[in-house]
Amino acid sequence: MLLTKDKRIRHRQAEIDAVKEAGARMFCIPSGNLTGRQMADRLVHNRHRIAQRAGKRGPYIYLVHADRLERIYPPT
Repeated sequence: MLLTKDKRIRHRQAEIDAVKEAGARMFCIPSGNLTGRQMADRLVHNRHRIAQRAGKRGPYIYLVHADRLERIYPPT
């Protein structure tokens, strides 16, 4: 499982291809302007959702918002 704050991941085909080839399970915080505390709060608030999805086979990428997860790859 990968955690990142790369908000532009959805626009970089080479990175998406790497996620796909590796079967990666990635969770991204989509805002680069958050403090460390705010990022931690998002992860803690969504920890059950993250754990539930992390148990499934990849590849996939989810954005971690303040109140929800949003799957951006593969598209729904």
